[in-house]
Amino acid sequence: MRKSYDDLKDEYNKATSRSGTTKFRDRVTNESKKNPWGLAYKLQTNKIKPREATSNLKMTSGEYTLDWETSSKEMLDRLFPRDDPTGETEKQKNDRALAKLTPEGGVDEFTMQELKTVVKKMKVGKAPGPDSFDLSIVKTAI
Repeated sequence: MRKSYDDLKDEYNKATSRSGTTKFRDRVTNESKKNPWGLAYKLQTNKIKPREATSNLKMTSGEYTLDWETSSKEMLDRLFPRDDPTGETEKQKNDRALAKLTPEGGVDEFTMQELKTVVKKMKVGKAPGPDSFDLSIVKTAI
């Protein structure tokens, strides 16, 4: 019984592998006939490059970032600034009062490990929020 199961499983794996290869080959052939400079050409000539994080952002100091790591940190600092009650607008003061939060530690800050744990559970490739901030940037930064 076990032998026949293993034989059937091997046969199934080979058939699905052949099918996948055939379908890919057929698709590439059809795409090449439609557009010789399309996907097949780009794959063959390595014209398709992986997405990279933005590496040239203007920092608050007026200088530009030179690598993705500095860019990611700059973006995080701007999007999620430290909680500093000095210089708050009237609206921010009212919001803080409504939320009953005090700058003196009414809410504990989360640790880097807590942040990593939460971000690790989140799925990349989902639509960004209202701030257009892509999760891949956060994952790259931490």
